[in-house]
Amino acid sequence: MKTFFKKLGTLYFLLSVSVFAYGAEFSTELYSQTVYLHRFKNPITQNRLNVVRSSQDSHFEPYAGLWWDHDKKTNGEEAFTDAQIAPYLGVRSKTWGPDFLTSRIFSEGRFVHRTKAFPDDRARSTYELRGGLIGYGLKDFMNPLFIENYYAFFYTRLYENRFIFQGWLRQGVRLKWDFDFFNEIFFDTFDQTRGADATLDLRPGLRYQKRFASGSVQLLHQRLYHFSNLDFSGRNESRTTLVLGWYW
Repeated sequence: MKTFFKKLGTLYFLLSVSVFAYGAEFSTELYSQTVYLHRFKNPITQNRLNVVRSSQDSHFEPYAGLWWDHDKKTNGEEAFTDAQIAPYLGVRSKTWGPDFLTSRIFSEGRFVHRTKAFPDDRARSTYELRGGLIGYGLKDFMNPLFIENYYAFFYTRLYENRFIFQGWLRQGVRLKWDFDFFNEIFFDTFDQTRGADATLDLRPGLRYQKRFASGSVQLLHQRLYHFSNLDFSGRNESRTTLVLGWYW
């Protein structure tokens, strides 16, 4: 098994080099989210680094990158996140659609190495095949009101060969000094941390957001009111989230 994954890693490296070997233009994307669970004093960090090869003549963009998911308290008794490090290769379409919801198609393969012990028997090292649709939109209207939304609908091998839908919808009002107040409705058809039920939450909150030419920084504080997974201790609490998005 170790030999297999060593060969898989070598193949990943060679494919990564081939994606960017011919002098095409490329860009780098960093997304980082750190969630602090106040009730459990547990920070969870999820990070994605993409290097994307772009071309004016193609509707699709190959990319390679790294996904890293980590927290302080996941162990053999309770899981708060699916802690792992996962290099990946993929291809995605360019975005299309109106400003309030632009979408893209994507397909990627990941080499997954889990970095923690878990209560269940999930594989320590394995691979993931994932593909589907992802979208985001932001629409200002009747200033200072706004609607912001995100969704992902995808097939995943890693989580029992199923289709998963995740999404949230925020309705808010912009305040002074880069603050806004919002109400968020969050829905997830499958809890990847527990490998179990769907999630439906109401998550009102306050956000500070600073935009720059190459990205943005957000600090959110939310209170979760959940309508499913009622016995899951990690959800019934307040949380503070730091989000960084940077592109160059």
